[in-house]
Amino acid sequence: GTVTQDPTGNTSDAQTFDITVPILKECSLSLSKTSINVQPGGEDTVTATFTNRGNSDWTIRADAAGPKEAWVSFVGGSSGLLPYSGTGTKAFSLKVNPDDSVNAGEEQTVFIQGKDGTQVKCDAELTIIVGQSYGATISMVSSQLNNIEPGTSATTSVTVENTGNGVDSFRISPSALPSGWTVELEETLVTLDSKHTPNRKETVDVTVTLPDDALATEVVNIDLAVAPTSGGEPYDEVTLSVSVAAVHGFEANSVALTQTGKNGNEVKFPFDIENTGNVEDSFRLTVIQQTASPSWAYFFEDEAGNRFTEISVDAQATKELFFIATVTDSDEYSTFTVRITNKGDSNSIDDDGDGIPDNQRELRFTAFLTTRDYAMDVRLEEGGLDGRTGELILAPGDEETIGMWIRNMGNGDDTAVLELTGLNGIATRTVYSKGLPIASNNEISVPFGFGIWDENNSAFVLDASGSPYLENTEDAMLSEMLFTLNLSQGYSVRPYEMYLELKVEVNQATLTGEGGNLYIVVTSKSNAANRTGQATVSLSVQKIFDLNIIEPETTSFDLVYPESYSFTVQIRNDGNVETQTEIFTSDNMRGWKLKLIGPSDCNQITLSSLECSLKKGEIMLITVEIKPPYGAELSDTFDFTLSVQPEEIGVIGRVNQQFDVTGEPEQGFFGLADDTTLTMFAGGFLLLVGVIFILSRRN
Repeated sequence: GTVTQDPTGNTSDAQTFDITVPILKECSLSLSKTSINVQPGGEDTVTATFTNRGNSDWTIRADAAGPKEAWVSFVGGSSGLLPYSGTGTKAFSLKVNPDDSVNAGEEQTVFIQGKDGTQVKCDAELTIIVGQSYGATISMVSSQLNNIEPGTSATTSVTVENTGNGVDSFRISPSALPSGWTVELEETLVTLDSKHTPNRKETVDVTVTLPDDALATEVVNIDLAVAPTSGGEPYDEVTLSVSVAAVHGFEANSVALTQTGKNGNEVKFPFDIENTGNVEDSFRLTVIQQTASPSWAYFFEDEAGNRFTEISVDAQATKELFFIATVTDSDEYSTFTVRITNKGDSNSIDDDGDGIPDNQRELRFTAFLTTRDYAMDVRLEEGGLDGRTGELILAPGDEETIGMWIRNMGNGDDTAVLELTGLNGIATRTVYSKGLPIASNNEISVPFGFGIWDENNSAFVLDASGSPYLENTEDAMLSEMLFTLNLSQGYSVRPYEMYLELKVEVNQATLTGEGGNLYIVVTSKSNAANRTGQATVSLSVQKIFDLNIIEPETTSFDLVYPESYSFTVQIRNDGNVETQTEIFTSDNMRGWKLKLIGPSDCNQITLSSLECSLKKGEIMLITVEIKPPYGAELSDTFDFTLSVQPEEIGVIGRVNQQFDVTGEPEQGFFGLADDTTLTMFAGGFLLLVGVIFILSRRN
């Protein structure tokens, strides 16, 4: 350095200095985004650009700081040289990936820093706004409801918890249940606060109601799921298992408490055990008392003829059984007291006060000694050679009536009992006498004797009151017919039979292809053991499409040009269902045109095709109109076909009828034909007359 004295003194001095400039490591930071919205589990990127504010190159390390610094990570490294020359910048890429550890919508600040080693040289704030996460769980304290009685309800509860970080609404829904079961939720929609709040969960009652016919063998699993109210896959589900308590109960009934038989004959008492409980039970049968002395022999028998003293009956099922006693001449009758005990029911209390424990039932059967015969027989009106077998083919919802003749095979007036089994769930069966249903117990009085058969009307002759003429012997009836009633030709004497009608109606819901046998057994009310009066009707459920064109009187027609010709065809539905019918002709040819005209309710598809509905057995008239070619002059025969077919099966059920029509020109003078021929003939005739006239003038 140089020191200079005041100029007027003209004095100076000099001194040397060393100056050292320190290295400065300073920076500034800018972010490509200072605030971002990111869903939990999602990600976004931010670029952090550092600018060198020092006086030399230096190595900068980028870092993140703050409570949620873990949400930020650097991609491609977090340190590098920050140059002094050139642009003097260094950029780093940041990935932001928040979780749902805070409530939705909350802002979190993360400081992005530029460091020299551990010393912060510059920083900037990055604000992260967290989106909403979604989810829920469902749980219950106990996953079982055990031993719930049929027809009652039981309640448990489920807890739904929001596992998302924001307020959300959820739907609780049960899985499908067996028929008759119901489940009721106290609430099906719940709205819950964020999982970070105390109001994140709610408990909902679940009530399960069982049907009256729930079986003890049933264990029903009900899946309860929690899902978004907007739909979609459930977040979670839990299974509630419901078991049914065993309930015991039964009834014993008989339609024939008295039977009659000769000495040494077995009489059969039909009865049934109905298990009204919901579990299979075993029943013990004993005779605790009979009045005859010495005792009459007896035993129990099932429908297959197997003897037993104990028998099992399925839950909510009925088993047909027989008590059989052997009549002897030691007493005029014997009354048997039969005790039936449910072995599976330990309840021996007599709550109803009838003197019998509630797990037991009693039946009293009385067998009488007689010299009479009791028996019934049945034959079907259209039952083949022996009258024992019939056949029906019916469509769903269709019905048919079967004629039956019931004959009293005993030796006195009696009551017949008709037993109809089979076709359950497929068809209903109803027995009619003189147009009215017989009694609900299927009993009807059938007199014994010989009657007068009217061969012309295929019926027995009735008196003024509507009752048949009857006598106990054939000779007595023959005498009355010939000498009292003056009936002979066309009448005969035969054993009297009562005519009944059995109406079989197929359920509308029965599927095509189903079917089965209807078994008809007619017994005497006084002798159920004699079951020889039997017949069987087989039923096949199917739709029969059978359309026919009734054969016309002629299939060939003639017409004279230019006139049209029309004729009528009859179409009959011989099937067993109402049929949508397509009616059409073959194509028009050589100018010939066909037109079909049907009833007003038919649809005219084209001039030569119709679509009509024919009821079972209906006959429909269709008019066929034939128009010849326009301007036809030559004789021509046109062959065509009329076809009908069911719409449902098409060509498989098609029926064809061939026709032909011959057209002729109109006849002219002297039998000559059409106008052209007539004109030519007239012109030639005039020319000939002119020539003769000229020649005669010359002569």
